[in-house]
Amino acid sequence: DRAGGDYFHNSRRSVSYQMNEMIGFKIGTNVTGVPYSILSGQKAHTVPGQFIGVYWAFAEADGLGVSANLGDGMKAQLTLYDGDVLSNPFASNSSNPGSATQLGFMGNFGPIGAKIQYVMSQNDNHMDATPDATSNSANSISLKYSMEGMSFSADIFSKTIDEADPDTGNAIQARIAAGPGNVIATIASRTKANKDAISWTNLVYDIGLEEGAGMQILYTSAATTPDGGDAVTASYIGAGFYAGF
Repeated sequence: DRAGGDYFHNSRRSVSYQMNEMIGFKIGTNVTGVPYSILSGQKAHTVPGQFIGVYWAFAEADGLGVSANLGDGMKAQLTLYDGDVLSNPFASNSSNPGSATQLGFMGNFGPIGAKIQYVMSQNDNHMDATPDATSNSANSISLKYSMEGMSFSADIFSKTIDEADPDTGNAIQARIAAGPGNVIATIASRTKANKDAISWTNLVYDIGLEEGAGMQILYTSAATTPDGGDAVTASYIGAGFYAGF
């Protein structure tokens, strides 16, 4: 779950304890709900990953996480967050008062991986002179099929803030070995009633040079369609190097 969470916070602190082969605990920063299509190929913070993550049922904040190993590559997860992780994913716990509960399942069934998550949260600032509590919810389903030299994934999500019209979206991704590196193609979209619809097309060629180092060539475009208006598309091409220490 490392990739994805780096978009919102600069540091993480946590303590984990494995009670037995089945039950584990984690106190501190818990990261949940990172979809397959955003995890892959994110050494460069690509547009679909950065922006879709804001609307996804993604959560990164301090809390208590309990995981249960169900065997055969399956795991269930319950996380109690000390803050509202949905209404403003950029905010820290202290500036996003409230609470949240996350329920999740992930498993591998042969070449197929699956993730299911549901999050409910409440933004309740008891220090506010005129408190206005809001109830929020989000859910996501992710599937990934892997084979030698390639993988394909699909993610769908829905997110509702204060009983307003939900954000909905989807992403599909193909990762294929080609020459000395991997081609990672991602198509994603996000829509909301009476709001701008946004779609992203992303193409990354990732070349590993040495352990922890490599280069990427990136093409990305974002098309924004205002409600009742015409689409406006912005795109760019770039390249860069990365190194891990």
